[in-house]
Parts: sequence; structure tokens; C-alpha cells
Amino acid sequence: MKNLPVFQSPQARENRMDLSMFGNQQTQHNHSFRSYREMNNSEKIEATKSLTKLFGSFPQSPMSDPDLQLRAYLEAVEDFDCVDVLAAVECFRQGEVKDAHKAFCPSTAQLCDEVRYRKQMREIMARAGVKPAQNLIQ
Repeated sequence: MKNLPVFQSPQARENRMDLSMFGNQQTQHNHSFRSYREMNNSEKIEATKSLTKLFGSFPQSPMSDPDLQLRAYLEAVEDFDCVDVLAAVECFRQGEVKDAHKAFCPSTAQLCDEVRYRKQMREIMARAGVKPAQNLIQ
């Protein structure tokens, strides 16, 4: 069996296509499970407060950088609706998420899964004509 090189040689790196000819255009990813807009600044502030509460609810590694952790979580959820993010965070804090370890902070993937679930539940309730409770999360 042939071993594949782990790192590219300098020559291989030089031969890569120069993408600068395409300008500084950022690619748009089509995520069907996400909303069509990012959170606005006030929603990001609310999400940041909520995520800070989440991190305070679970033990943290002394080696972790809180700012980097907060940034990673915020980037993971910024395309979702703020109300769904807040609901998901509260469910984790209250231990209501099935299959989640109650002693450790959820990963970004686990949080995004719960946010998607909260969005689905909100949409189902809206179709059924159930009005959402007001001011559940403050």
C-alpha cells in the first residue's frame, strides 16, 4: 500500500492555482437548515450573554481561552435565529437536552443540533397556531 504524503512539498505549493484573479469575493454557502440572515448586533449581544451563562454553568478547562471559546460558539450559531439559540442554551443549562452529558459544556455541534431542534419545534407550534410564550428567557 502506497503511503500518501502528509505535507505538500514547496514545489507543490507553488504549483497551486492562484485564486487572487477571482478577487476578494467570499463564497456563500447554502445551508438549508439555517435562516437566510445573520443575527443583527443586538441579537449577537443577547446570544453572547446567553453563551456566557452557558459557560458559567459548566466547569471549564483551565487551559481553555474563554474569548476564543465564545467566538467559536458565536460563529457556529450566528446564522440561526436568536430566539432559537437562547432557547437551546437554556435547555442545556437546565439539563433538558437528551443525550447530552449534564456535567460538561456542549460542543458547538451539539449546541447547533439543539438550536435546529428548537427551530423545528417553534415552526411546528406556529403552524399549529400555538402562540409562543413571551419573555421566557431574559
